[in-house]
Amino acid sequence: MPTSRKVVALKARKRSTGSGASTSTRRSRQPTEVRGKGRERHLLLPIVRALCDRIASRTITPGSRITEQDICSEFAVARSTAREVLATLQQRGLITRPPNRSAVVVGLSKDEILHILSIREVLDARCVRMAVENSKPEDWQEIVELFDKPMSRAVREGDWAAYLKNLEVFYRQTRKACDSAILREVLESIDDRSRYVIRRVVLLPGRMEQGIAELRKVVAAMRKGDAVLAEQLRRDNIRSQMKYFNDYGASFNLL
Repeated sequence: MPTSRKVVALKARKRSTGSGASTSTRRSRQPTEVRGKGRERHLLLPIVRALCDRIASRTITPGSRITEQDICSEFAVARSTAREVLATLQQRGLITRPPNRSAVVVGLSKDEILHILSIREVLDARCVRMAVENSKPEDWQEIVELFDKPMSRAVREGDWAAYLKNLEVFYRQTRKACDSAILREVLESIDDRSRYVIRRVVLLPGRMEQGIAELRKVVAAMRKGDAVLAEQLRRDNIRSQMKYFNDYGASFNLL
């Protein structure tokens, strides 16, 4: 067969086998698959946060079961993403996953709650001190104002959700100002269990009033640039939480 005819025949065979079309299909499908995976990954943390908030507020109570199918149905994600969500919740100590059974939400005992608060006493107080040392006194004026009328309104109306939201603003600014990636990482590792504990304590009668009075002293010291005093007052604040929970928590069935 002449050379030119061989070339034509070879091209014809490639077209008939669809090899060129196969490559084209793979190339056209790949971006869609990547985008799909990216979307799933993008949804992972919001789903984890939503479930963490429900567990912390006891919308999902200890002993409740969470299945992959529940997550898939509610959030419209694949089972692979649902499995990652459950793995993250387990890593954060919020669920257990018995073999061949649905995940179960974990409750915290009184001793575990007190232990978490004792850890936060050290870490949060140190964070406050470093934040003051790394910032200007006027940087804390916004927090001083936030803890004035907005917090007074939250306490007066018994709006614990607004109270906790304002606390989150304080935590975020303090952690950012402390300028320690290691300290932030350690604090974040216990954040979800800490939120569970803080919500439990805030629900105790009179605790919001006492808590904000203590925190106002902390931010006043920060506003003055007194890092040592701010650290000590933050320690006192968390010790007060521990005592309050130890004295009253079990009486109100907040475990």
